[in-house]
Amino acid sequence: MLYQLADGRFQLISGGCTAVLMAGVDYVLVRHDLAEHLATLGVQGFQRHPAIIYRRSEDLEILTHDCLIVEAHYDLKDLENPPLDGLRVFMVNGRMLFVTPKLRELLLDSRFRHELSFAYGRFGIA
Repeated sequence: MLYQLADGRFQLISGGCTAVLMAGVDYVLVRHDLAEHLATLGVQGFQRHPAIIYRRSEDLEILTHDCLIVEAHYDLKDLENPPLDGLRVFMVNGRMLFVTPKLRELLLDSRFRHELSFAYGRFGIA
């Protein structure tokens, strides 16, 4: 779990390991290689910039991830027909990252298949 600090860094607050994808309230961090893969696929709906993950116990800055700025945000209670066409990502309730079915299939066929998990939701695939 991460906590965003006032200076923009993300502090690890539980455990010491980072994952290929970490999503929380109003943030999504992905390892550089996954972010590059999404960009190469032409995935729509996000911008990215380098993220700094801070491990306070060691006063260590980890520079392995990008922060995804997801453009489309929905509330689950208001979501009736999400955009499930093409290759896109969107956030639901500010903390759940959803991907379209086509993108899910491409990710499951990629080298990231063992590092990502997907849950089928009412409106799409998270």
